[in-house]
Amino acid sequence: MTAEQSFKIYEVLHRHFKNDADAKEVVKNIELIVENKFADKKEDLVTKKDLSEAKFDLLKWIIILFIPFYLALIGFAFKYFFS
Repeated sequence: MTAEQSFKIYEVLHRHFKNDADAKEVVKNIELIVENKFADKKEDLVTKKDLSEAKFDLLKWIIILFIPFYLALIGFAFKYFFS
């Protein structure tokens, strides 16, 4: 939560509470709730590094699985056409 957002919340609450201490306390609690929510969801977010690692892993498995397939296909083709 940015300082500007916190200040806007404080202004609204100050109008309702007419008391600085109560408004500040509510803003602190709201900030804590937002920070905790973000911390909980942070593990679920995907970063660019995660995406690049996933692309590399996918490419690696494509190479590992399809090269033997194509070699076997070429082998069968040579055996069929040249035997």
